[in-house]
Amino acid sequence: MKGNYRETHPFEDAFVFYFLFIAIGGLQTFLAFGTETVQSVTEENSSSAILRLLKLSVVLGFLPFLWMMKTTLYRTFRSHPVIVGLLGYCLISFLWSAEPAETLEYGVLFAIATTVGMYFGARYSTEGILRLTAYVVFSVLVLSLVFIVALPGFGIMGEPHVGAWRGIMGHKNGLGSIAGTGLILSLYLLARSDKDSGRIYFGFVVLCLLLLAGSQSTTAVLATSVMLMVYFTWPLLQARGLDMMILSSAAALLLIVGVPIFLMVLPDIVQLFGKDLTLTGRLPLWQLALDSFYAKPLLGFGFGAYWITGGDYGGLRLHFLAGWAPSHIHNGWLEVALNLGLVGVGFLAVLLFNLGRLVLRLVRLTGAPEYMCVLMWLTYVLVYSGAETVFFEVNSLTHTLMIAFVVALTRESRGLALWQRQTADHARA
Repeated sequence: MKGNYRETHPFEDAFVFYFLFIAIGGLQTFLAFGTETVQSVTEENSSSAILRLLKLSVVLGFLPFLWMMKTTLYRTFRSHPVIVGLLGYCLISFLWSAEPAETLEYGVLFAIATTVGMYFGARYSTEGILRLTAYVVFSVLVLSLVFIVALPGFGIMGEPHVGAWRGIMGHKNGLGSIAGTGLILSLYLLARSDKDSGRIYFGFVVLCLLLLAGSQSTTAVLATSVMLMVYFTWPLLQARGLDMMILSSAAALLLIVGVPIFLMVLPDIVQLFGKDLTLTGRLPLWQLALDSFYAKPLLGFGFGAYWITGGDYGGLRLHFLAGWAPSHIHNGWLEVALNLGLVGVGFLAVLLFNLGRLVLRLVRLTGAPEYMCVLMWLTYVLVYSGAETVFFEVNSLTHTLMIAFVVALTRESRGLALWQRQTADHARA
């Protein structure tokens, strides 16, 4: 595949494409539940035969893949002890989980997703990762548009989000999230394209904006806005000396004047988006979740176990207290804390710190568009995680990409450092 740092077999591209498509969680929702919305999916029907079959297909496809790539994977795991530690911790959390069987199943699927991410980063360059991911995301977006137009009974949501688009995704927020990711990838490919292919990628930019607006996902719109703001102000953020002093003074003045004004108009802003000051019930939900977290702050309730745990502080009781049945806590960090405790949050913080450090270094040293694209994606994910669950999920494009980027950027950063040393030695000689 074009953009790889080594040539890959079509089988590899096909398997990774299929895995990422399944990880996005789109078409299989329609196959399993028909026109039901996510809010109507229950504990009983979540074990749909189709979903079980899809999980089995991933596992069966993974086994020969694991055998064929065992040497590459072994070397990659040895180079990334933090990821190995995370996997081990997630798997052993069944020891204190209220639902050990569920935790083990969740842990095994998470290990598969992480291993695919490790392989993705080991075998593909950053450019190759972005291109293959873009093809998967574009497929989902085109299918979503088809569903919205041809199958509005599924593609367009009913109560309580009447008129919001969800395409092939299970919920409008899912479509908003993938449209925002698609916009980042479209802009990257547009910047690297020639005149002919540029028209195609510009069309995807328009499609992403259309689906993002139609999804009515406030979180995705906000994350996309912040991502674009960082992109256009990045040259200013690299200023030094007197320019930095001027920019810092202007930023401080903007905060002093802008924050009070923002607080004054905040009620009008949230009303404009059809929200309220509780962030559509998120603030009361977070308050209840914090009580659960304080009950088991260090280790959590077990990987993937919180929402099926009863008792005084489990997720089942939170459903009763909240008056509705959320499937996640609508905050990436808090979701990790509930399932894996402060230890899990520590693993997440280290992974994100390493990814941020690597991509910032490569952007500053090379200015390459693929690294700028990863920086924009990371910005988007960090903002999005404030109101949605995105980290350490089994069925998650975000987790697979995060692991892949850590592995690929580590290798490319080391390669750049080696090249710099060799260039310096040659210059001295």
